[in-house]
Amino acid sequence: MPDHASLLRLAHLIVATAEQDLIAAQRLAAHAVADTMRSGGATVTLGEYAGYTSAEVHGRDGRAMVIVPLYDWEPDPELGLASPGTWEYAVRDADGGLLPRPDGVDTFGCASIWHAGDFGLQLDEGTDQHHHMQKLMADLLGWALVLGANDPLGRVAPGQQATDYAVDPYPGQRPYGSVVIDDAGFCWPVSPDEAQPSGWAVSGDEDSVCLDEWLATFGAAPLAERIPLVGYGSNASPGKVLANGTPLPSVHLACTMEDLASVWCTGDTAAGRTPVTLDVVTGHSEEAVVVMCDLAEMRTLDRVEGRSSRWYDLVLLNEGRVVLENGARLSRPAAYVGGRTERRPMRLGGQPLLRVDVDQAEVRALRSRITTEPATSAIDLGPVVAPGRYPAPGECVPYVFVYGTLKPGNERWHLLEPYVAGEPVDTTVVGDLRDTGNGYPALSASSDRKASGVLVECLKDEAGALLELLDNVEGVESGLFTRQLRNVGGQGAWVYVAASLAGRGHSIDTWPPSG
Repeated sequence: MPDHASLLRLAHLIVATAEQDLIAAQRLAAHAVADTMRSGGATVTLGEYAGYTSAEVHGRDGRAMVIVPLYDWEPDPELGLASPGTWEYAVRDADGGLLPRPDGVDTFGCASIWHAGDFGLQLDEGTDQHHHMQKLMADLLGWALVLGANDPLGRVAPGQQATDYAVDPYPGQRPYGSVVIDDAGFCWPVSPDEAQPSGWAVSGDEDSVCLDEWLATFGAAPLAERIPLVGYGSNASPGKVLANGTPLPSVHLACTMEDLASVWCTGDTAAGRTPVTLDVVTGHSEEAVVVMCDLAEMRTLDRVEGRSSRWYDLVLLNEGRVVLENGARLSRPAAYVGGRTERRPMRLGGQPLLRVDVDQAEVRALRSRITTEPATSAIDLGPVVAPGRYPAPGECVPYVFVYGTLKPGNERWHLLEPYVAGEPVDTTVVGDLRDTGNGYPALSASSDRKASGVLVECLKDEAGALLELLDNVEGVESGLFTRQLRNVGGQGAWVYVAASLAGRGHSIDTWPPSG
């Protein structure tokens, strides 16, 4: 949904476009109006008005409100965004002709001009005039908008088919929120649930189940063995997951990217689509997904993204913030980022063309009339993972929460200490801490208690080795504990949660217990 920041970016793009082609710039303004109106649920198409591109908002009676931004505009380099420019507003009858005002008012020197104003590049103000037009048309014509045609997609219904989400136009449709896709191609909603060991619950037809338990029914790897990969383009679409031939089941956890954006690439794919890549855009936030990938999924995505040919590189993100739906920040998730020049972010007058600002059709229309350029160099978002290799989950999440004998000053701290990168931080995690009676505590999943402990940042290159060590120490293979990716004070971190008999005993607040 376009907001003020998006419209301001588009205004800058319009100015840059006007340096090469005024017609293309005016069309881009009409696109901005149409997209803004669609975000409110209206049905809007681009049309033609006296040689200019119009945004035409459809009504229930077949008539349309016609908005023509920058009908009369002379961009002034000195004034920039303050350059004056006239907007005209008209009404198209059901037969396609322009309708004169029924009240005979001819304020603007032409009976078919219902309203006009000098709004220039104030796209929000110019678009907001539709409220005035809507009232005028309602009073004179009994006109009302066609609403609901562009309502955003909601959460999946349990058992909804992945193929319900269209792949075209690129980047395809995606549901709101988190979702899993089972081995038959059906989608199931996922939501944060601190009462589950994994911290997530899959909603079925009648009840909910822990996400790890759900994965186990398919013989699939648990979350702790999966690589968190940011999906910001077509890979976030369930329909594309099936089209790629991705091994199932697949786990998509909703996230918000901060100071990062999906930006159109300078080149096209072999199928003739313009794809997107990731770029740093300070102050921008955007919804995406984190695909929790097993190695089979990663190998499929390598093929799709052309990793071996460096069309896209696999990187560990050091820039921006990626925050899951449960509020946990992933400090170093993986992402496919454009490698070749053809996959660099597109620039227009030095401005990036964001996917959320301009759709595929508009990008292609722009490129047919004006010259865009790639970013001057490859965008350094983080270290590139060598081809043929995959990061360990610990490399992507180099944080561990410890609450018992591994805490600083306790008897097994020496095992952890060589891997520590920063000063440990006292904090809490949601869960029920219990004294097992065996000389160590165990944390059980619970949504109504908190346990105190220490959040430890690990050496990034050693995090995988550390988790392997801790898995052995905590008896993960024997089923004593499971390692889970949990929200610890807003930071995604590994937490060892009790399994089987380990969680028995009386509840305590901290270890060692007081008294």
